[in-house]
Amino acid sequence: MADVWIMTNGMGEGEEAWKSGVQAVVLPNRKVIAKNDMDKELIEEQIKEAGDISIDELFYYLEGLHKSPYHLGTVVPIEEAKEYVKLSGGM
Repeated sequence: MADVWIMTNGMGEGEEAWKSGVQAVVLPNRKVIAKNDMDKELIEEQIKEAGDISIDELFYYLEGLHKSPYHLGTVVPIEEAKEYVKLSGGM
C-alpha cells in the first residue's frame, strides 16, 4: 500500500468536498504537509506516539484516529492525492 494518507475536514462529497476539504497529507517518508500549524503538530505528535511501525501500519493507525465527522482520514494513491491537493487549492 504505502501511498499517502490524507486528512480531510469531512464535509460534503466527491470533488466539491476535496476543493476545500484537504487539511493534511502524510507522505510515505512520514513528512507531514498541512494547511495549518495546529494540524501539522497534531499529526506529527500522533506519528511520534505510534512509534517505529511500518508506513502501512502507521496509515492504518492514523485512519483509526481520524474517524470523526469533521476530520476523516484515508489512504489514497499518490497520483490521486496530487489531484486532491490541487483541487483543494494547494497546501
